[in-house]
Amino acid sequence: YRALIGDAGVGTFGGSEDHTAMLASRAGRVSEYSYCPVRLRRAIAMPPGYVFAIASSGVAAVKTAAARDKYNRASNLAAAVARAWRDATGRDDPHIAAALVSSPDATEKMRDILRRTRSEDFTTGELLGRFEHFVIENEQIIPAAGDALAAGDMTVFGELVDRSQKAAEDLLGNQIAQTVHLPASARKLGAVAASAFGAGFGGSVWAIIRQQNAEEFLREWEDEYGKKFPRPGESAVFFLTRPGPAAFELS
Repeated sequence: YRALIGDAGVGTFGGSEDHTAMLASRAGRVSEYSYCPVRLRRAIAMPPGYVFAIASSGVAAVKTAAARDKYNRASNLAAAVARAWRDATGRDDPHIAAALVSSPDATEKMRDILRRTRSEDFTTGELLGRFEHFVIENEQIIPAAGDALAAGDMTVFGELVDRSQKAAEDLLGNQIAQTVHLPASARKLGAVAASAFGAGFGGSVWAIIRQQNAEEFLREWEDEYGKKFPRPGESAVFFLTRPGPAAFELS
């Protein structure tokens, strides 16, 4: 924004996806973007007969004070991975995505570099885990999930989203009990796909469900959550929605 004066806000390193969604969403479409720079890859029509169910867990994803460090850790880990690559190769790739397209064997080369990297801030396991999450999510799941959704193959789409949720829990480490429970509960109740979204450590979960029994699903999902987590359940919010447009103003 050129000379626009601002500050560091709450001090978390991220937010590109939020801003892009707010400013560039398309009604009735699920959009796939790449970042640095922001670029639309494709906008996929929501398959007919399906709708989103959203569960706000009632656990606020606070991004200030001590919680800020949890958010920034994932970002700092990714930066450390890219820095290790640059130090070892002499290249100037600014981030992991750029490193991965530098050569056909870049993924294996990166793993080898990280196994030999010694960092003051992170263990070898943490660096490798952050890299594996990036590979799994960005290079494998997102392209395949987009293909499945575009083809209307909701079974495969659901399996890929399950894998994404599991990777967030096991590798990214940004999930809490409530955002682990809600996707699993949604799938048990018949959702074709469900996942936490956002930066984690609280927040919300989405599920794609069949429109014909959407209201019944939402009631059961909310009731089941309230029984499992009574206190957060008091402030949780559940609702149905379709992919909406970008921010706009009515005058």
